[in-house]
Amino acid sequence: MLSKNAKTGVLETEEDRKKQMDQQNAEQKEKDIKHNVQSMVLINRELKLAVVDVLESLGLPSTLRGMIVTDDLTMIEDPKERKEAFTERLSGLYELYTKEVRKGVAVERMEYLRGHTPPASKGSPFSLYDRYKREGNVKGMVTAKIEEFFSDMG
Repeated sequence: MLSKNAKTGVLETEEDRKKQMDQQNAEQKEKDIKHNVQSMVLINRELKLAVVDVLESLGLPSTLRGMIVTDDLTMIEDPKERKEAFTERLSGLYELYTKEVRKGVAVERMEYLRGHTPPASKGSPFSLYDRYKREGNVKGMVTAKIEEFFSDMG
């Protein structure tokens, strides 16, 4: 079937109009895809900036920001769900970090309380701490270490 285009005055067939509509639909889909990609990139950037802000507010080093993956969070369309997933990841990282810090502090504390024992070959006089250690007097050992610590400070 032939029809006359009002703007150009050119005769068009039904097939030409369908092709033109298909081309317009394809262009619109391409624009929508580009828009979605751009919005995902912006959301990802916002999340990465939010990670840095939250890490600073929690008192964690900003070097941990690489441990939190935000790329898959951009696929979540609902902002509330995205925020919940984001918060869950950060709280998990915070718990893991504090657990490891506590473990490290406990190891250092044990090393500190063990103290330093001089080599047996020197034959140097034993300190008060060593005497308490041989006797198994934990309270005396702690007291000796505290006194030694404060005497070194002042």
